[in-house]
Amino acid sequence: MKFCEICNSLMLPSKRGYECTKCNVAVSADVIQYNIERHSRAEPVYVVKNESQNIIVANTCPKCGYNQVNKRIASTIGEHAGVKSDRTILKFRCIACGETWVEV
Repeated sequence: MKFCEICNSLMLPSKRGYECTKCNVAVSADVIQYNIERHSRAEPVYVVKNESQNIIVANTCPKCGYNQVNKRIASTIGEHAGVKSDRTILKFRCIACGETWVEV
């Protein structure tokens, strides 16, 4: 934490160093350290999809009843609370009406 030498208000870290919030005076700094306390860390979730996996299968559309749909396979990989998960999601799209639905 750094305070302005002119007006004694709090200076915030910026690209130029430290910058006063009241009088806009900037002081250069060699290294700026950020101390951020985090209570929970968000884990990344990656969605891997391959467009070559679009295939036509025989399945009934819930909206129009047509019997051919595009089937796409997507995989999600993630981690929550130290437990890794990997699941496959099947996505369907009706060729006739364009209705989409998902099966997990």
